[in-house]
Amino acid sequence: MTRTNALESLVIASFVRGLSTRDVENTRAEALGSDAALSKSTVFNICQAIRGEYDAWWMRDLTGVTLDYLFIDASHFRMHPKAPAEPVLAAWGIDTDGKPVFIGLEAAASESHDAWVNFSAGLLDRGLEPPLRHCRYRGLV
Repeated sequence: MTRTNALESLVIASFVRGLSTRDVENTRAEALGSDAALSKSTVFNICQAIRGEYDAWWMRDLTGVTLDYLFIDASHFRMHPKAPAEPVLAAWGIDTDGKPVFIGLEAAASESHDAWVNFSAGLLDRGLEPPLRHCRYRGLV
């Protein structure tokens, strides 16, 4: 079980870094040798499961999320070997109970005004309320 979890973690980490299914298989073979064989279909199934989980998380309803603070930022990552770094937009916040909440994550072509508007609109479309909307009792609105 531990060996299976370690292999799955390696596949997940490689996929998240933007490697193709074939690249994931080659990387696994280089790192662990042929004894730790995973078929291409197994690698593909793991990658598809991750994509499905991410899509469900990304499309989840944010109506019940009430934030005191909202933070947005971008980090730049290489999506493929030897490719230029590309921005990944992120949103997270602190809810009214003081707990951190990871709201959204999306790759973008650039860190432009339009990219941020589209990213923010997606959050609002899924029901996220702007933090200051619920702060009228604190003298902020």
